[in-house]
Amino acid sequence: ILMNAAFDALMKMDVGFDCVIFHDVDMLPEDDRNRYACGPSPIHLSLMINKYDYRYPYGTDFGGVTMMSAANYTSVNGHTNVFWGWGREDSDIEYRIRKQMKIEKPEIFDSARYTMCGHAHPWTFQNEKHKAGIENSYQAVTHKMLMKLKDYRNRFDGLNSLNYRTVPKN
Repeated sequence: ILMNAAFDALMKMDVGFDCVIFHDVDMLPEDDRNRYACGPSPIHLSLMINKYDYRYPYGTDFGGVTMMSAANYTSVNGHTNVFWGWGREDSDIEYRIRKQMKIEKPEIFDSARYTMCGHAHPWTFQNEKHKAGIENSYQAVTHKMLMKLKDYRNRFDGLNSLNYRTVPKN
């Protein structure tokens, strides 16, 4: 819900934003040739990450650092509003995008290198070795079930069902 709410708030400002970039706070770009500028298709910017020995692909084709036009984001109905915590939201929006358009890679492939700052998550995504024992947590099981319902859910779960309120700053 946070990504959709931030997008909606920016669009309501009506200052002409036409490119949205979703950038995990733990990702640091290593090469300034990796351009942060939207094109006609969504772009996955963080292709190679130090944590995964710069192997591509590492588990997702649309996560970490991504960008797309505001029109593309609206066309795919934004991100899901039903996930919370960490995980699967990247897989969910990747699915939404691939139903309508192609995901591009940066013009200079070798520039798409990032350092991921060290951190821990309550559960981990698909291909990490240390997921044993946590894949049956309530959150993990719920996320898996939501992914199984993605075809049904994507029709009504996203920008078109966004409900939030802003709280004044004290």
